Amino acid sequence: MPLNPIRYRVVAAICFAVTTMSAWGTEYISPGEWPDIQRGIQVTQYAKLAGIVDEFDRSPDANIVILYPGGKAGHNWAVEIRNWFVALGIASRKIALRPGSGVPGSLGLQVEKQGFK
Repeated sequence: MPLNPIRYRVVAAICFAVTTMSAWGTEYISPGEWPDIQRGIQVTQYAKLAGIVDEFDRSPDANIVILYPGGKAGHNWAVEIRNWFVALGIASRKIALRPGSGVPGSLGLQVEKQGFK
């Protein structure tokens, strides 16, 4: 039985999303949130970082991707976040830094299951 045009579009969109999306949801950290963490809030109690670590721990083949805003300051911020993950016991080879968070001035965190580069 052939698919009607609407059903075909829905199926095509789902297939496209499944084949191109390798990451679960992205958590964003704004510059206003990060200074509080630097001043001593327990990193393990910070919900966004803890959620990423939990998601990572549930998938043995997963990797963490840090999407950072452009420029040297954005890269330095991403390196700092990566260092926190390493301090929490995640191997640095399982963490990628990628420019372009998609949200101006904010840093994005993703757990990626396949296609890690």
